[in-house]
Amino acid sequence: MIDHKCACCRSVMIQACNNSTCEMFKEPQAFELPEPEREGLPDTRNGITYKKEFQVQIRDKKNHDCYLTIGFYPDGRIGEFFITVGHIGGGLRAALDCWAIACSILIQCGKLDQVIEKFEFQRFVPHGFTDDPDYKSVFSIVDWISKKLRTIRNNGGQYGTTETGDI
Repeated sequence: MIDHKCACCRSVMIQACNNSTCEMFKEPQAFELPEPEREGLPDTRNGITYKKEFQVQIRDKKNHDCYLTIGFYPDGRIGEFFITVGHIGGGLRAALDCWAIACSILIQCGKLDQVIEKFEFQRFVPHGFTDDPDYKSVFSIVDWISKKLRTIRNNGGQYGTTETGDI
């Protein structure tokens, strides 16, 4: 016995309804989700690697180096990113790697804005002060990456300057 009200006769039990056109007797409609359009990156592409230091105390280690590598489409759009963080456990390292791969696939399907919106301001360890001149304090590595992706996107794919000021 299912404790559910029938839509057509208001019966409490599904077996009490004798109407063959009742909503409860209809087969669920099968539908197919459209396959997202994924735009792959070329085998050879431009990229940039940022090295930032998170100044937090975890396991007697005060500073954590984080390397963010961003790959670009030929027109300058962000296409993928990878993360390497020093002095963290294997579990967090693997989780960040899987997160970067999943986000890169979403970015290649045109979902960069959604990735940025969902992960900006996420708070977890390591967090705190950085040596990034744009973001002196962040809530997490994921927060810093999301903010960096937003800055690059807002700059039209211009992803930074060298020490001499040239791109």
